[in-house]
This record gives sequence, structure tokens and C-alpha cells, in this order.
Amino acid sequence: SEIILFINKVCNKILIGTYGGGMHVFNEKTLQLTDLSKEEPFLYGCFFHFTQDKKGNLWIASQEGLYQSTVDGHILKKYDTMNSLFTTNAIFYVYADSMDRLWIGTKFGLFLMDIHSGKLRSDCFGTPIKGEVKYITEDSRKEMWVCSSNGLYRIGQNLQVLDHFTTDNILPDNQVNSIQE
Repeated sequence: SEIILFINKVCNKILIGTYGGGMHVFNEKTLQLTDLSKEEPFLYGCFFHFTQDKKGNLWIASQEGLYQSTVDGHILKKYDTMNSLFTTNAIFYVYADSMDRLWIGTKFGLFLMDIHSGKLRSDCFGTPIKGEVKYITEDSRKEMWVCSSNGLYRIGQNLQVLDHFTTDNILPDNQVNSIQE
């Protein structure tokens, strides 16, 4: 694929996720691309983002669901609409926070997973966060910021929505694609 969706470095590897062309490793010395692994999703899949947890495993957001894999591309588990609470297989963003929870942005809302137990929730934010979630980050106060098609959310350590910014109060547009502290 000629469409690159993300580039990020992990364990001295530069990983590249593409739209329909799989996931690749870029070698800085040889300037060569190789497949992350020979497992089929990594050869042909559509990959939007990844994060690494404290154990070193990758959590990979894809058009076909959420993959947990080793850094070398061995798939440990796949979460999708068939075996989880996900309402869609289109996972756009993943973020492993400082408390080892996995924040998952999908086409239809926000989910939270306890990485140790694998328990997935969407009902822990006071009111469910709906709409496309394309970016998630944690600030220096350990509060989470969620960028969505329905505005910007600030979520406290107690997992409750502290602020919801929209065109009703501050934003020029409800479509928020990223934020930086």
C-alpha cells in the first residue's frame, strides 16, 4: 500500500502501518522494508495505530479489530465483535496509560480494557462516549484526553468525564483529531 497510517519506533524498530498493505519494519541502515511477520494480518491488513504495554507486548488498532502481539509480530490474541464487547471491528487508536489500562478508540466510541484481566468496558465514564475516537493521550496530571467526532473529553483518574468541549462552549468544530499538552 502507498498509504501510510502511522510510523513509530519501538524496541529499536521503526514500525509502519499501512492501509491494506500490512505492517512493516523499516531498517534505517539498509533503507529496506520488511514485513513485521508472516502472519496473514500483518501482510495485508489495515493498521491505524499501536501502543506498547509494560510487559512489552504491542496492542495494534486495525480495521479488523484489536490485536495483541509480541514485538516480533506473533499474534497473542485478537479482539473483535465476535469475542468482545466491541460494537465495530474498526479500531482507530490505542493508548496504554500509566496505570496499565488500554484506552481504545473505535468508529463508534471509547472502550477501556484492564490489560491484566482482559476485561473490556465502555460504561465507566459516567455517560458512554460515542462517535469516532481518533486520538487519546494522558497529561502530566494523569488525566486522559479523548479526541472524537463529538468534541474533546477530559477524563479524570476516577474515570468520570470532567469536561466535554464542543461547539456549544469553546470549539470551532466538534471534529477533534489530536491534542498536545
